[in-house]
Amino acid sequence: MKTYKMKSFLAGTLFLALPFTQMNIPASAAPQPVSPAFQIAMAMSELTDVPRSHWAYQAVQYLVEELAVMDPLTQSEFKGNAFMTRYDLAEVFYNIIRKLETTNGKSLASLSDAPLENMSDVDEKHKKVVNSIVNDYGIMQAMPGHKFLGNEAISRYELAHELYTYFALVERQSGAPNMALRDRSADFTDLPADHWATKAVRGIVDKYQIMEGHPDSTFGGGKRLTRYQAAATLRDFIGYINAYLMPIVPQPTPLPTAIPTPRPTPTAMPTPLPTPIPKAPLSTFDLRLGGDFRVTNGNPTDFTNLLNNSAYGPNAELTVWFPKLGPARLGVDVYANYLFWHKPEDFMVLNRFNRLSTGGSVLWRILGADSAEDLSLVFGLGYDLTVLAGNHKNTGAAYQTMNHGPSASLGFEYPITSWLSFVANEHFTWYLGAQNYLDRYVWRNDAFIGLNIPAYTFATFELGYRDTRYIQADKPSIVLGDMGPEANLRLRF
Repeated sequence: MKTYKMKSFLAGTLFLALPFTQMNIPASAAPQPVSPAFQIAMAMSELTDVPRSHWAYQAVQYLVEELAVMDPLTQSEFKGNAFMTRYDLAEVFYNIIRKLETTNGKSLASLSDAPLENMSDVDEKHKKVVNSIVNDYGIMQAMPGHKFLGNEAISRYELAHELYTYFALVERQSGAPNMALRDRSADFTDLPADHWATKAVRGIVDKYQIMEGHPDSTFGGGKRLTRYQAAATLRDFIGYINAYLMPIVPQPTPLPTAIPTPRPTPTAMPTPLPTPIPKAPLSTFDLRLGGDFRVTNGNPTDFTNLLNNSAYGPNAELTVWFPKLGPARLGVDVYANYLFWHKPEDFMVLNRFNRLSTGGSVLWRILGADSAEDLSLVFGLGYDLTVLAGNHKNTGAAYQTMNHGPSASLGFEYPITSWLSFVANEHFTWYLGAQNYLDRYVWRNDAFIGLNIPAYTFATFELGYRDTRYIQADKPSIVLGDMGPEANLRLRF
């Protein structure tokens, strides 16, 4: 196969052949935004932090000085040990595509009927570039929640995926060359067949041959790339396109002379960020176990008597989701809540009082039927039972009334980020039973708002506020109720 890479192949790809723990990457390295003041080609002599002896010198020189497609982070520093961000990569991709279109006199824009992505977190400085790369060319994709996450560092999985998409875009115009394939990716022990990036990694490693694995037979796809490492891969990416697909400049750029590469000082690699793709699937079972504290004081100015009219107790709820039915999903739900009143001896008639509420529903998940990471809206119809129990002070006789009737519910959950989601639900019951009791419930409305921390992992904490209101038959003009905080352990599996 004819080589398209520069003579400094060893220098430019050392980071791909060595474990990442042997790269000279400070643990404190962090993404930095590209300054728009340096959008023109710079001479390497102006960069004080990339000496000629550096292993990535020629890759940086090719991208910054010769092609002017990658910008230093400041007027005098390339900052190659900082992580390559999604904003950085979008800028380089945009500059490359503009050069390809100018040199070849054709548009590479991708024609698609897909709706445009409107990413809410892209600032004005990057909006033009990001919208073009995502919506016009389809090289990069939006993240969950219609966000671009431009300041997040790029992982090896992500770079392989974006480059594979970029190659496909260019080959639609130029055609694919008939090249011999190698089979190095088959040896990777950390690349399962069902991984979302497997196809892209195999193409980049075996077909285009611009990325390598590690000596321990791993690809290390979750590891984040520094700007030096990204520059070396992007240099080879441009070299392949220029040699086999379409020229990026009117005349070939002379290849730089190879410089011996010193071995970088070993250093620990920071823990990679979790890969946001694919989304977490919706769990079959959703179990809540927790407790409530309720205040039922009727006089808002009498705080000294607060605990006399308070209640507490456990609660539990289990939801089971069935396989999808069209765009929606059906499920069933059962729940139980038991409250003990703090000082029933202060009541006029009873010396013990508690309330059991239980019921079940058939649920229809209208939104969010595929993933817990999506906005969800759930409607339910069911039947509830409420039992009030205690003992009369004078006679000691048992007091009990049972209230039951149909119910309707509406639930809402919005994952704000991967570690926080907002939850709200409304549950209304119209009671039919216990017609012979004057203090029976006529209706009851139960509302809850809260937060899940984190948003959609196996185990989360749900903290919120529950407000229960009801009307009794003997007091039809007075809305009674109890309200207070609720805490649950939520398990999804």
